[in-house]
Amino acid sequence: MFKWAAGQITRWHVHPTIHNQTVGDHTYGVLQWLHYIVPVPLTERLMLAALNHDFAELFTGDVPYTTKRLYPKIDHLLKEVEEDIHKNFDACYKLFRHETYWLKFADLTEMGVYAAKERKLGNEFMDEVLQNVISALTELMSDLSDMGQATEEMFTIIKRLKQEQLSYGK
Repeated sequence: MFKWAAGQITRWHVHPTIHNQTVGDHTYGVLQWLHYIVPVPLTERLMLAALNHDFAELFTGDVPYTTKRLYPKIDHLLKEVEEDIHKNFDACYKLFRHETYWLKFADLTEMGVYAAKERKLGNEFMDEVLQNVISALTELMSDLSDMGQATEEMFTIIKRLKQEQLSYGK
């Protein structure tokens, strides 16, 4: 089994979508958002971590955020399984704490932008997704600010996603 096969996994399989998204599509977006938000040149380690951040889904599938949130035991077990998979397939990269937060911020930003695009096309099912992403980004932003690692670009992203959400009357 090759790592590139993870890029072909379909995301959002439990949400009605207008356009399908693969892990490869999502990962490309995450890398682009990292490049935008990180205030220093991206390290190879951070780029490889971003490239492989959803690799374990080749084995686990794309477990929905709501499932992980509603069932913390599943989330905890899944994190252990994903860590094992990453170690076994040489896809584990030690990041500094702030780099982990940057990666999570880029991951959520890509998810929020995808949800906003879907919503703009009329997909009302994405309203809750967009709200969850904005909440999670706001929380991450607080942690990054405490570490002195927040950037103006991050504030702008949250502001724009909130504006998108308001344009739908939510």
